[in-house]
Amino acid sequence: MKHRFKRDEYGEVDYFAHEWHIHNGPRCLWCGDSWCMWCERGRHTEECPEGEAARRRLHRAKRSYITKIRRRRR
Repeated sequence: MKHRFKRDEYGEVDYFAHEWHIHNGPRCLWCGDSWCMWCERGRHTEECPEGEAARRRLHRAKRSYITKIRRRRR
């Protein structure tokens, strides 16, 4: 899976999530990795090492939440 980037209040990728000196770029919510979009161009297209595991955790959490809601309705 690809990286899932932090978003700003408008829903756009936050290119200032990683900011140091003259370097700025996105930050992945799943693996926490960040990099300068000027120094390391193209890195955002790499596969996220935590992506598949994070997707499974999210899916499991959604499923347990839905089950909890259904039990309350009974």
